[in-house]
Order: sequence, then C-alpha cells, then structure tokens
Amino acid sequence: MSNLKLTGYKNSTNLLKILVAAKAANLTLDVNTVTTEKLLPKVNVEESATNTYPILETPEGTLSQSNAILQYIGGKGGLLGTNEWERLQITSWQLFANIEIQWNKKVTVYPILGCCDYNECEQKEGKERLNAHLKSLDKYLKGKEYLVGTTLSVADIELWVQLKHLFQIGLAEQQRKNLCPNVEAWFIRVSNNSAVLGVYGPTLLGKTPLKAPKIEKTKEKAKEKKEEKKEKPAEEEEPQLEKKKVDPRTLIQSNFNFDQFKKDYSNSTDKKSVLDKLWSTDFDAQNFSLWKIVYEKIDDDGKELWKTENLRDMTLQKIEDERKFNFAVYGIYGEPENHDLKGVWICKGNEEPEFFKNELEFYTKTKLDITNPEHRQIAENYWLNKNKNDVVDGQKVIGVVDFK
Repeated sequence: MSNLKLTGYKNSTNLLKILVAAKAANLTLDVNTVTTEKLLPKVNVEESATNTYPILETPEGTLSQSNAILQYIGGKGGLLGTNEWERLQITSWQLFANIEIQWNKKVTVYPILGCCDYNECEQKEGKERLNAHLKSLDKYLKGKEYLVGTTLSVADIELWVQLKHLFQIGLAEQQRKNLCPNVEAWFIRVSNNSAVLGVYGPTLLGKTPLKAPKIEKTKEKAKEKKEEKKEKPAEEEEPQLEKKKVDPRTLIQSNFNFDQFKKDYSNSTDKKSVLDKLWSTDFDAQNFSLWKIVYEKIDDDGKELWKTENLRDMTLQKIEDERKFNFAVYGIYGEPENHDLKGVWICKGNEEPEFFKNELEFYTKTKLDITNPEHRQIAENYWLNKNKNDVVDGQKVIGVVDFK
C-alpha cells in the first residue's frame, strides 16, 4: 500500500510514533513535514477536520489525530491484535499512555527540558501518581513480553514513546529496578524492535535523574515591574510602542535559489551531483557563508549518548525559526562514552549569524572558504556520509539530522 500521505510537525513525537507503526506494519508512507513558520500567520490546518497535525491522506479520506492514525495503520498491518477483545485492550492502553503518562510528563519531564516552569508541589504529586501507575503496570506486565498478545502492537508503541523521556531523564536506574523491573524489561524489548530502532536509533536509559531549574514565579516578577513603573516620574516613562525589527537577511537579494538547493539535496539519490552544481554555479559567496561548528565539551559531556541526543534535539528546537535562512547536516559522531556534536552549515549572510552567538555560544565556529577545495571536501564529508557507522573526520556517525 503506497497511496498514504502523512503530514506532521518535523521530529514531533506524534509524527515519529506513526513512522514506527508504519515500519512495523510494512507500510510505505509519503511523508511531508511542516515547521512552525510555515503555519504562521495561517492558523488553520484546512486539510484537517480537527484543525490539527498530523494528518493521513488515505483512499477512504483524510484522517487526523495521531492515535486514530495509529489505529488505521495498525489495522492495515496487524498491530491491533487478533480479535475484538485484544483490540479493546490495545485501545485501553493507548488511552492510559496518553491521559495518564503524557499528563504526568508536564510536571516531571517538561520542567527539566525547559518547556514548563518547575513547581515543587506539583512535581511531588506527579511523582507519587507516576509511581502508583508504574507499580500497577509492572504487576500487569509480569510474565508478558508485550502489552497485549505475543507481538508488538500500537499500544506498545504509544506507551513506549510516552515513557521514553521519563526513563531517560526522570527516573534513576535503581529506582526503576526497585519500582518497575518488568516495565523496564518491556521498555528495553520495545527499544530493540527493528521498527523502533529504524526511526529512533538506539535508546539508552539514564542512570541518575536530571533536576529541573527552580524559576521565580512570573506573577511576582510582573508585580515588581508594575511597582517600579508606578514610582517612575511621568517624564521618565519609556514609549510603549516599538517598531517591529526587520531581519536584515530578508533583504538580501541573490540569484542563488536556496530553497531549490534544499529540495534538490533532499530528494536526489545522487547528492554528489547536487553538491558539484552548488560549488560550480549556484553558491553565492557574497551573500551566503559556509561554517563548521563543533560543541565545546566540558566535564562529562559526550559520555552518555541519551544526554548528547537531548542536547542535539533541544538545540534544534531552540533554533527552529532559523530553518528558512540556513541548511546543515548536524549531529553526533564518535564512540561510546566519547561523543561529539558537530556539523557543517550554509548560512544566509556573509558574517557570523546572530543565533550562532546566542543559541550556539558554546560551539567553536570555523568559517570555510568556498574557493578552497579542501574546505569544500569538509562539507561534502559531512553532507554525503550520514548513515550510522559512516566515518567523518575519523569518527563514526552515531545519529545526524538535516536542518533545512
């Protein structure tokens, strides 16, 4: 079955779990990803009845909501059990993962990732509730390989993706072994499934939990600002309206069709010919620049793969809006306990980009010369060798992504 088109947010959990299900079901999807800037100022997802991504276009019509899409793919590929009772059990575990476990991440995981403010009281309650759920789940999984039946189902996929960050950064190794050894064994089993490995790569469990930074309440800060404003004499008040700043990169005029290059690179099976054309005719050295960046490791950086993966993914989340001005192959290289984060970038503009200075301040940046064959070869080494265990700069590829 090849006439299925999936559209969703790039690298989102909802998109990735559907890709896992498709691999497990041996279904081919035509995948189209979107980023935030492609939606703004358009706020409606017209193709979706629920006004949300992801959406799956099928011969029967368009389907939205990731769990419904999982059910659809599961039904086509044998991931929904062998009878109606198993199907109901699978639905039950999907709801458990979405309502109970995903909700819990808002107070236990998201503050660690910087997505929500830390609240000590909420986190304490969240951990108690999580422990109760994991105890029940552990009792249920005793003697079982999978949640329902004897093979992987969409319930296993859904619960695995919701527990992933909890098991990597939220729960200590000893805590997992004491609290839910059967759940941990199941998690490792699903992690090693070929479909999961094909989308996520290896998943390592954390040994010690990370702590969320304690942040002052924003309401108190707002109150302080109001008090300061009241004390200011009228003549010292600053104007309230500011002109919207124009990004100077939007004003750059060039014959280099940057978007077309990205499309050609992404879609071509002969990427070397695309790069040959880039160097010979397309690249505009006056208005674009070529950079190699390498993360400056300190202390224990690069020793644990899951931490390096989180650093890579969080870095990309912070610079999501930079996609329209940049292209890169960026990721993890090296050996176990010695991982490096690095990549080669094309940036719009001839000077070092501001986001390099702000969001990538702990990276060494080296500007490459487009006229230097050795520098072009550096870029090609990164852009053409992206499969796991390919060798770049004497290091094996662990996991790289295209930023485009």
